[in-house]
Amino acid sequence: MSDEVDKYNNGAIFENFVAQELNSNEIVPYYYKSTAIGEIDFLIEFENKIMLIEVKSGNDYKKHKTLDNFLKAFSESAVDPIVFSKENILLKKT
Repeated sequence: MSDEVDKYNNGAIFENFVAQELNSNEIVPYYYKSTAIGEIDFLIEFENKIMLIEVKSGNDYKKHKTLDNFLKAFSESAVDPIVFSKENILLKKT
């Protein structure tokens, strides 16, 4: 990503983008926070199970301690999580 984009709070921008996309597709996102497990940006219902969506803007996008904790605690109720990061979102310049 360019330096111009990197100077803003990418985490908040990316999370808002994901929330808007979910809402525009009539998918109700939930936020999860627990002292034992941690914070998860979005939980959605998917095929009668829980899908976790994490939005990472920093360089630690490969670390998923909270997702691992949640999946360990609720493995039978959850499907594989999705992690969006600046490494898998491309900025197309026109």
